[in-house]
Amino acid sequence: MKTLRYYTICLALALLSCGRSNNQNPAKENKTNNTQAQEDNKKYNYNIYIENSESMFGYVNGNTEFKDVLVRFISDIVNNNLNNKLSLSFINDTICPQQTSKNNPLEIQYFVQNLKPVNLQNTSCTNNTSYLPNILEKSIKTNPQDVNILISDCVFSSDKGSSTRYLSIAKETVRTLLHKQIETNNIATVVYKFKSSFFGKYFVESNNGQTIDIPGTQRPYYVIITGPSASVNQFLTKIKVAETREYKNYQNSFYLLTPNSSKPASKILINNNKKEGNYNLSKNAKDLIINNAKPFIDPETKESKFVFKVASNLSFVKADESYITNVSNYEITKDFKIESIVKITDTSNIITKGFDHIITLSSNKLNQTQTVQIKLKTKTPNWVAETGTEDDGNPDEVHTFGFSYLMEGVSQAYNDVYNGKDQFVIEIQVNKGDSANSSKISMPWILLIIAVVLFAGIIILKNKK
Repeated sequence: MKTLRYYTICLALALLSCGRSNNQNPAKENKTNNTQAQEDNKKYNYNIYIENSESMFGYVNGNTEFKDVLVRFISDIVNNNLNNKLSLSFINDTICPQQTSKNNPLEIQYFVQNLKPVNLQNTSCTNNTSYLPNILEKSIKTNPQDVNILISDCVFSSDKGSSTRYLSIAKETVRTLLHKQIETNNIATVVYKFKSSFFGKYFVESNNGQTIDIPGTQRPYYVIITGPSASVNQFLTKIKVAETREYKNYQNSFYLLTPNSSKPASKILINNNKKEGNYNLSKNAKDLIINNAKPFIDPETKESKFVFKVASNLSFVKADESYITNVSNYEITKDFKIESIVKITDTSNIITKGFDHIITLSSNKLNQTQTVQIKLKTKTPNWVAETGTEDDGNPDEVHTFGFSYLMEGVSQAYNDVYNGKDQFVIEIQVNKGDSANSSKISMPWILLIIAVVLFAGIIILKNKK
């Protein structure tokens, strides 16, 4: 009898431990956290490249926002303790380092703030034309393990011509050169669009480089940041360009980050609006299972509507809010629609604690059982196409000649490498009835109950004897 009792207790303990088998090993978890902490605190070399073609002279003629933004970048990199070394160079057909004493950040800031057209002109770098595919390649390929920041007006210029044919060739050139770097060095890219006061000559590329004197207007320019994925993620974590007012005249951003199709922590929220339909949840809202889904049917129009909300933690997405909350950047299962993605501002709400966004979804057609997938894709934002132009006869603060071709080349390179892989995926089970898993008790607990009943039966039999 003692032997039976002993084995029964052992069985119960074994089953209990089986029920906890999904927990991570604490030592392994600590090792992972330490590795991540080391990666987060790693310092990188930062190389700043300023294109020095003649079309850039107008941005440094006087006290311009262009200079202020460059100084702000340097200040944020240094003050956030991101850089190991910091260097500044002009770039065109060649790279021309600007010799400052030991790359002192304060000296570099002073140098930028006092830039003049003559500084860009009197260097060993040629500055007649700017063939952007070559400039972009040099800025990445020279030091691919560093964080490389290219500042350019991104106006396509080539002695071969400015027709659509040559723009298409340039796009394919960018696509090819960047493809190699993404595959070899896991390069991530961020593109920021700004505008600045411009005093100088503009070269009309759609009219064979004819010059126009611009006595003072706003013109767009771009900051293109490239580097290994970890370094760019670190930069985006520390420096919030889109959310910081000190980055004067910030306009737009484009993120080409390394996708990993991760599944962010999420939970389904209870719906209290009966005009949006009814549903029940499985035992745990984090299971992302909806049962007994019933749409609201409008008594007058007879239209069907089913709405539910999901709270998610999207903090790992290193992009600004405009990118995360733009529903056009997402794909969702047929018959469902993303109504909105909203940042959670009430941090005191216990229901949404640990989550930072609420995704509202709807459907006009429910199947008996379906899996709803929400996928954040890497898409070329609309502003890229709106910025590009093939006729720059009247230069303004919005348009850049050939810009959309350049960005299409960059975007296609990432699509080639990652083949449409998602930034993240959220999967939700929606059932008109009860799901198979929602009403069942997990197997280890069933075995534990059996063991307890068996043990009790043995005790009862013993007492009867």
